[in-house]
Amino acid sequence: KHWDESSIHGAKSDPFEPVGAAPPTTVIMNYKEGEGYTDFVMLDSVSEDTFMKNLKERFGAGHIYTYIGEQVVSVNPFTRNAELYSAETMKKYKMMYTYEVPPHIYALGDDVFRCLMKEKLNQCVIITGESGAGKTEASKILMQYLAAVSASRGDGDSIKQKLLESNPVLEAFGNAKTLRNDNSSRFGKYMEIQFDGAGAPVGGKISQYLLEKSRVFTRSDGERSFHIFYQLLSDAGLCGKLQLQADAKQYAYLSNSNCTSVSSINDARDFKEVLGALNTLGFPAEKQASVWRVLAAILHAGGIEFAKNEANTQVDSVSVRNKDQVALVAGLLSCEPAFLERALTSRSISTGAGRRMSTISVFLDAKQAVSTRDSLAKSLYNKLFSWVVETINTTIKATTPVEIVVGVLDIYGFEIFEQNSFEQFCINFCNEKLQQLFIKLVLRQEQEEYRREGITWTDIDFFDNEPICKLIEGSPVGMFKLLDEACSFGQSTPASLLEKFNTNFGNHKHYVKPNPSDKTQRRDAFRIVHYAGNVDYSVEQFLFKNQDTLFEDLVGALKTSKDPLLHELFPDPPAGKAKKVPPTAGTMFVRAVNELVTTLDACQPHYIRCIKSNDNKKANALNEERVRHQVRYLNLVETVRVRRAGFCNRQPYERFLARYKVLGAKTWPIWRGDAKSGVKSILDDLRIESKEYELGNTKLFIRDAKTLFVFERERTKSLPKVVVQMQKIWKGYKARKWFKLALEELRKEKAEREIRLRKQRAITKIMSAFRNLKVRRWLRLVIADFGNVRAEAPTWGRGKKWPSLGFLGPVAGSDAVELVKKVHLVWWGRTKVLALSEVERGLVRQKILACDLFKGKKPWDPKRCYGADYLSSADHNPRSRQFENAVQVLFQNGGDDQILFADDVVKVNPKLKPQVRALIVTNKNIYKYDPKNYKVKKVPIPLASITGLGMSPHKDTFMVIHMAAPERDIVVDLGLEAGKEKVSELAVVLFQAVLNVSQRVIEVDFKESVPFNNSRDTAAASAAAAKGTEHTLIFEQNAKLSGKPCAIKAGKGNQVVVQFG
Repeated sequence: KHWDESSIHGAKSDPFEPVGAAPPTTVIMNYKEGEGYTDFVMLDSVSEDTFMKNLKERFGAGHIYTYIGEQVVSVNPFTRNAELYSAETMKKYKMMYTYEVPPHIYALGDDVFRCLMKEKLNQCVIITGESGAGKTEASKILMQYLAAVSASRGDGDSIKQKLLESNPVLEAFGNAKTLRNDNSSRFGKYMEIQFDGAGAPVGGKISQYLLEKSRVFTRSDGERSFHIFYQLLSDAGLCGKLQLQADAKQYAYLSNSNCTSVSSINDARDFKEVLGALNTLGFPAEKQASVWRVLAAILHAGGIEFAKNEANTQVDSVSVRNKDQVALVAGLLSCEPAFLERALTSRSISTGAGRRMSTISVFLDAKQAVSTRDSLAKSLYNKLFSWVVETINTTIKATTPVEIVVGVLDIYGFEIFEQNSFEQFCINFCNEKLQQLFIKLVLRQEQEEYRREGITWTDIDFFDNEPICKLIEGSPVGMFKLLDEACSFGQSTPASLLEKFNTNFGNHKHYVKPNPSDKTQRRDAFRIVHYAGNVDYSVEQFLFKNQDTLFEDLVGALKTSKDPLLHELFPDPPAGKAKKVPPTAGTMFVRAVNELVTTLDACQPHYIRCIKSNDNKKANALNEERVRHQVRYLNLVETVRVRRAGFCNRQPYERFLARYKVLGAKTWPIWRGDAKSGVKSILDDLRIESKEYELGNTKLFIRDAKTLFVFERERTKSLPKVVVQMQKIWKGYKARKWFKLALEELRKEKAEREIRLRKQRAITKIMSAFRNLKVRRWLRLVIADFGNVRAEAPTWGRGKKWPSLGFLGPVAGSDAVELVKKVHLVWWGRTKVLALSEVERGLVRQKILACDLFKGKKPWDPKRCYGADYLSSADHNPRSRQFENAVQVLFQNGGDDQILFADDVVKVNPKLKPQVRALIVTNKNIYKYDPKNYKVKKVPIPLASITGLGMSPHKDTFMVIHMAAPERDIVVDLGLEAGKEKVSELAVVLFQAVLNVSQRVIEVDFKESVPFNNSRDTAAASAAAAKGTEHTLIFEQNAKLSGKPCAIKAGKGNQVVVQFG
């Protein structure tokens, strides 16, 4: 398939390194009209407009993937091409370089696994993009490919299956339908696939970041909560056990956004998949039951309502309106209803310190009570989600040493909404950190490669977002620090927090405080100038969401639960740490992001940059404005500039030589020198200017994409000639190799064949001599037995037994024997015929003709002697004298001079009545006489008018003599004289007579039904009468007529039935 570099250069072949160049038909890097460049690095000029033009061309041609160097840009088409992800497609990407195959996540996956195994360094794949851009699908496709190409040993297949089965569980608990995406990840996920040194997966680990837990009780109109709630309601059995109704509209937490079902989502089917995945992942049945109870409790908690507490008029307080609802929630959580009710309507506050510390109960007003209820719901779900992730981690934890890791980061993309809050602040901070890491890693990789190759590094101008990261997470003064400080003081308000931000960061170039003259900015919002654009953040919920703590009273109520799962979700704090203030949500997020960045920084990175094609989820439609916006905040144009700074392409000498060696006069077909010298020889042969490339220590650096296209174009031209030459050499090599291996066998086969031929020749000679001996002896016996046959008339040896050789065996089959027998037969026939008179010879000819006409077609009597004239004999015809007188008159008047046939027959007249007539056939005509007085009936019928004869294949005696119009067909029965078959005689006579008169062969047919027309009348007044009537003879056997003449009767329609014995 490929040229093997190791065979050319003597290097040891690496099982994880693709060998050689792409197949002859693959020219990946060339620009194709209407389809664009497969790699943005190949653009002639780099700008946002040229980037968009190439992206639109490729998307319009159905190509959703494009490279930026080793990165993959993926545009979500909102439709799935099954062929693009088939097993056959996956095979095409195994062990192939990215430049050898069309852009695909599979190509990046193969590159990841190859780097993992070759360099034994941890790899990571960072998937970025906004909600709906296809990040989750991209991560699943990548995971499937890595599972397919990795080795299997021990529990490897089980680990692969569990890693893949974790996806539907995480999607059910962590994904939701949003305005932009029907399956949007509402959390960040970093999944590690852990391998041993042989490339077999041995375990995994999942880290999750910033679950959007507020989605449990609130979200934008037209969105849904997490999938798992709707999936649970699709199971009628579980609904009955958990006192749930199958209609999501019955639950406040699900119906408050006016969207409970989605046409593209089948909750029942997805829930079955989740249940199967939970079983595969080893979730115990009792723990699964506890999970469903917690989810049901959250749904029921949304139905808890509060009313003003009329019993307490001193303070604004509330009580639970529907206590049965609290009891239902408490029952599902297996905790005390009274404790839970008290925790929902009041909270305990500690005062003083040490021995003077006391606790007082503070009643909650309506707003506080609802907030407490919602905090309970989101805290329960957050803890449950964390527990699900940790349980999966326990299941997929490696039990053998881990040597290398592939991490897949599916993280939320940069978010800019009309109203942005604390969640967007955290998400965009994470994206700033990842962008900072990206610039750092790419530039570091570039600088490190230049240093290794001995090429001078040129500074690259890029957007440095480090000041933004310091603004947000800086220490001792940063936005998160000030937010935590505000949360520690009970008197802080959103307005005071905003004032603190303005005071500390008002002069920062990336911070914009509210400006009354700017109508685009809200008064309660500050603006951050991010690398992806300006974002205004409302501080309204910053304090509340950052604290994100659950009142101790609610925690205490939950700890009364008898359900072991609740104790896992809310464990007791370690001894001595019970009073420690828990870290804020912002602090925990910054810590987690920094840990993630540290982890990624230690890996070799790969990138999938996902783009959402349109906001309406319309298949194969691209909204240029929306895509252009994403291109900006994903910094893709900047990525292209960084990637192609100085050089657009670089390749190891061995790889370049293997692909383009056909272009050099000296390098093709075999190059004996080192790879670098071979590359230089190719460059010189193509007359590439030295300013267009740099020769590094191990790689060739190409400055302009046009130069690379020159190589590809010339290679495409050369490949047909090379292929022919390769085929010639290969076929010659195979033939020589086969001949060399088979030579001894061929010699042995030749000797055996010669021995067989000598034996066959000897056998043939002996057999021939023996046959000749037998023939000579047999001829001697023939001469002795047949020597006097001339005197043995009239048989002349016919019927005499041929002699036998006795013990020598028969001689039948010998050419000489058969020839002698044939000679005797011909001699006998000639002698027999020459002994006959002319009349006898005529009779013999008639019998031979009868045999030709009748044999196998109709019964006839070959032994009967044809008499021809049966009416001249007094023995046969009492009126023979009258007949003779009539014939004399006939000869005198008609010119006829020979009677060929004469006999009494039964003629069928036009009225289909039988009449006895004397039928006379002369050498010119047919006559019909009245046998009583032998007077001619009507005029003679010329023999030339006969067109054919018709008879049945049975032993009846009927014949139809077909005549050309206007003559009537003659239908006769020749069976008046019982026991004598005269049909064949009359047929032969008529056949010969017509042939003599008109030199024409008439048709003789034998059919089950014989048509005839014996009623034509040229003198008739009407045309119909002149034409006559078509009739058909059909034949029936009648046993009663055996030995008697045939009978005739009318049949159906125009049928005439002939019955015979």
